[in-house]
Amino acid sequence: MALQLATLPVVARYVPPAEFGLVALSMVFVGLAMALSDAGLGKSLLRDGGRDDLVWSSAFWMLCGFGLVLGLCVLAAAPFVALLYDAPRLARFLSVLALVPVLQSISAVFVAELESRHAFLPLALALVLSSVLSAGVAIGLAMNGAGAWALIAQQVTLFAVQAVWYVLGSTFRPRVTFSRHALGAHLKFGSDTLGWAMLQFVIRESLRLVIGFVGTMAQLGAFAMAMRFLRVPSTVISDPVSRVVYVRMAAQHATPGAVRDLFLQASGLLAVIVIPPIALLAAASEPVFVLLLSEQWSDVGLLFTLLAPGFALQIALSPNGTAFMAQGRTDLRLRVTTEMAVLWLLMLPLAASFGAVALVAARSVWFIVFLPRMAVFMRRAFDVGLADIMALLCWPVLLSMAGFALQRGLSRSLGLGEWGQLGLAPVLLLLVWAAILLISRGRLRDSYAALRAGMA
Repeated sequence: MALQLATLPVVARYVPPAEFGLVALSMVFVGLAMALSDAGLGKSLLRDGGRDDLVWSSAFWMLCGFGLVLGLCVLAAAPFVALLYDAPRLARFLSVLALVPVLQSISAVFVAELESRHAFLPLALALVLSSVLSAGVAIGLAMNGAGAWALIAQQVTLFAVQAVWYVLGSTFRPRVTFSRHALGAHLKFGSDTLGWAMLQFVIRESLRLVIGFVGTMAQLGAFAMAMRFLRVPSTVISDPVSRVVYVRMAAQHATPGAVRDLFLQASGLLAVIVIPPIALLAAASEPVFVLLLSEQWSDVGLLFTLLAPGFALQIALSPNGTAFMAQGRTDLRLRVTTEMAVLWLLMLPLAASFGAVALVAARSVWFIVFLPRMAVFMRRAFDVGLADIMALLCWPVLLSMAGFALQRGLSRSLGLGEWGQLGLAPVLLLLVWAAILLISRGRLRDSYAALRAGMA
């Protein structure tokens, strides 16, 4: 997280918002290919509990072919995307970024093998090393006037380093053999996961596509920057937690109540870790982002504040996806995502008619409105209902809202400047965390112990 936050302020001073907007638009189309790149086979292999060389090798070769097809699709689409948005440089960006889904597909089975051995340290080191090297590339190129190409090079370096590390760190070596029949149930699991990934793409990236039409590239760049900060907790905290929890859930999915307990423990811990800092950063967002990124990024603060409520809740509850998979209920996960996508697509044109800022605000409203319906499916899959969700979110949300109100109120009443507001936010964050720990220390201790046991 420290590296992510240290890189962005440096790069942002050399790459203006409109350039960020172009890269953000490029990543929408690459993101679709990335979402499809492992076809759900990596997660499905983990559910077997063993390692059949024929099955794993077949999965590897299938994914290599699939990744190559996805990369070629991105390459073929590049000139049409550039024409659609009247941005010729998009074609060149996409031609280079087409390599990313290929690298992800090649890596998928090696990652699954590392996860099956609970080799989480090599996985974490891959993320750290790739982040350091790609950040260095981005900063170096940005300072030398490369503009948007600095961000393109960062993405390619990130995934290339990860792919090499995963291959070297894994004990899996594919045999020159292939059997579609051997994949059997994995293909069914994968087909549900592919459908889910497509719908996730619609939910996640349609906002960028529409902002690209109704707003300016500078607005899209500001939105992309806000999203980068909001995704740091996912990348650094919730994704690794979900990965650890999935391995434990997959191993214990036949034990009554095990998946439910692991979900509540993981989500309860994430709610405490993630919601308060997002809330306090949102409260001080306007001065914080001007100080961090420079005056040209002043629009980021408002967009971050509007996105924060929905994203904070979504990150806290993110282990629900792993719980659906561990229970083998990819059908329910697909249905949840379908209904979420339908609701979002209904809200999107209405919000778009009010402009880019209204579109961003609608993103938080959408997730909060859908939460009770999501709880219905969670109850069916692993016996977690709306009351359980409210119980684990109650204190983190209420105390974070109090922290937000105090930050805004004290900043106004005391007439604090930018640095004063920046100094007040961490003090209030510590107070919010202290209050949550005082109220929920027993439950949090149990949750932490359970996750530690999963990493042992």
